[in-house]
Amino acid sequence: MNYTDPIRSKARETPDAPALFRHARAGPNEHTVTTYRDFDRTIDALAARFASAGIARGSVCALALDGHGATLLAALALG
Repeated sequence: MNYTDPIRSKARETPDAPALFRHARAGPNEHTVTTYRDFDRTIDALAARFASAGIARGSVCALALDGHGATLLAALALG
């Protein structure tokens, strides 16, 4: 089982449910909410970008990321 399987399952079952809540940099009361559908699609798109850059299963690479959201998405996409 891949650790993205529960996310993909929720994306099929309740695609419009909130999946990811992030504070925006605009201010303390600003935030964005991502649905499971968009979360799943973003993971796939990022995985495709990694693959097109030559990052394949078993590859070793370093990532320079800005923020926890980007780190989470990269970890899920690399899975």
